[in-house]
Amino acid sequence: PEEKMLIAASLYWAEGTKLTDDRTGHKGVEFTNTDSRIIQIMMRFFREITGVPEEKFRIVVRIDKKGNLEKAQRYWSHITKVSRINFTFFNIHW
Repeated sequence: PEEKMLIAASLYWAEGTKLTDDRTGHKGVEFTNTDSRIIQIMMRFFREITGVPEEKFRIVVRIDKKGNLEKAQRYWSHITKVSRINFTFFNIHW
């Protein structure tokens, strides 16, 4: 577990940030990466090491306007093991 903690902490340090919703005062974390393996490592960390309950996960995916939204939803839901109802998708316009 110590090795996993160090790996996840390093990834969070490089790719993560703390969040506070000014309206509600809700605090959370954000982790950004496009590598599915890295996302899987962090999801395991959040679940197994920190004990984040499943209902707390919110996933935001930014997808190119030419991207396949349905395919992206299936893919990232499979990778993260988070229900699609907890996803928000944004189209990126270049």
